[in-house]
Amino acid sequence: MVESIYPTDRVLLSPLPLAMRYAGPKAAVLLAIIRKNYGCTHFIVGRDIAGVGSYYDPYGAHELMRDLDLGIEPMFFKGVLLLQALRLYGHREDLQAFSRGPSKRRGREDCNLVIFKSREKSN
Repeated sequence: MVESIYPTDRVLLSPLPLAMRYAGPKAAVLLAIIRKNYGCTHFIVGRDIAGVGSYYDPYGAHELMRDLDLGIEPMFFKGVLLLQALRLYGHREDLQAFSRGPSKRRGREDCNLVIFKSREKSN
């Protein structure tokens, strides 16, 4: 993927040998610091990152990371959903509105939130 999509002089794909801590929002902070130390500039903070079931608030890491300056840019994402029939995936809230079809308020062409068309496998 790196060779065919990303500029090879600017991208390095490497595993991060780190066991999951399952400590909720605090684990997200630890992961962000470790990735910053590895040279990352951005950190994706998803729903229920490093959490266990319903023990932690699903968006607790979002709240905690917004208040901290760790030297890495957090990117906040809510739940992602796949609509196989339409071959689309994106944020849950966006796709739920999108899947109901065009409306006067928000149609397919003027959907202002990002929805990505899934790629077909090429042989």
